[in-house]
Amino acid sequence: MEQYALLKALSDAFGVSGNETDVIRIFREELGFCPHWAGDALGGGYAAFEADSGKPKILLVAHADEVGFVVENLTDNGFIRFVTVGGWNHLTLCGQQVVLRTFGGEEIPGVIGAIPPHFLGSGDNFNEKELFIDVGARDRAELESWGIYPGCFAVPAPNFRTLKNEQFVMGKAFDDRVGLLVIIELFKKLRAIGMLPCTPLAGASVQEEVGCRGARTLAALARPDLALIIEGPPADDTPGLKDSLRQGILGGGPQPRAYDKTTIPSVPLLKLAVDTARDKGIPCQLAVRRTGSTDASQIHISDVGVPSLVISVPVRNAHSPVGILDIHDVDWTVDLLVAMLQKMDAGFVRQCRLQ
Repeated sequence: MEQYALLKALSDAFGVSGNETDVIRIFREELGFCPHWAGDALGGGYAAFEADSGKPKILLVAHADEVGFVVENLTDNGFIRFVTVGGWNHLTLCGQQVVLRTFGGEEIPGVIGAIPPHFLGSGDNFNEKELFIDVGARDRAELESWGIYPGCFAVPAPNFRTLKNEQFVMGKAFDDRVGLLVIIELFKKLRAIGMLPCTPLAGASVQEEVGCRGARTLAALARPDLALIIEGPPADDTPGLKDSLRQGILGGGPQPRAYDKTTIPSVPLLKLAVDTARDKGIPCQLAVRRTGSTDASQIHISDVGVPSLVISVPVRNAHSPVGILDIHDVDWTVDLLVAMLQKMDAGFVRQCRLQ
């Protein structure tokens, strides 16, 4: 599938945490040229060119799930109260279109409503618990007749499109469907290269947005020697953020993460990323994060430990109904990973594990 079409398919797919089947299916289909697939019991898994080559295993992983909503209860007059799944800025939700999936698999459109300003007093504050989903039902009985019950999930409505500058695209769930795109595009290039000094594994994890749960099961399944976590974190180049702290700029290239509160990366891996980017003329921007967590938080402490590094494609408006990214950053990230993997032989793995 062509790059834009593939990103659209990944972005549009319904994949709130615990409901990643459609996303994993696209991932597996696009990597159909990899003859080996192994899956964990939560729904994640990895593809590989070869099952067991004896060479070091490098797990490249992105998470398939997105932030979304789960039905909490139904009102007598036909509205839906919900709980957010994953981290949301609730100010982004009012008036947003959503798609709700019933237990029977039907997708029903709706909109997140709230009390209009006409009915709010000057002293009233925004209360996220007042939000509701309206699917146009007359009453609770009609909702139930459609198969809507507590426990059904919803996501923002698909909204993928290119912008006036066609290198910029917008859509939902770029965190972390852009990571899946990077891994798919990477493996297409690796297929053409042929022999590598390592065995790369194309991983897709689940339930990252609710505590990186699928990373733990995927790491137990793959038992990698090293791991590269490909993310779509918040860009920090928009108004309202301090210019001096900008480390995730659209068009600034891949973003290796030097630190966050849950993971300190492998020093040799971080150095390899930075040195390789410099040698190849690839833009690169280092990040130190005070907050945030990724699948690296679970993978790097799995088994006896897995030296790991997060490499990201920054996304504006992350964890909102629509994000924006620069396709240049995707391409540069793929190029960086291609070059890095060609240097990850057994000697490099020993260096990482003995630092």
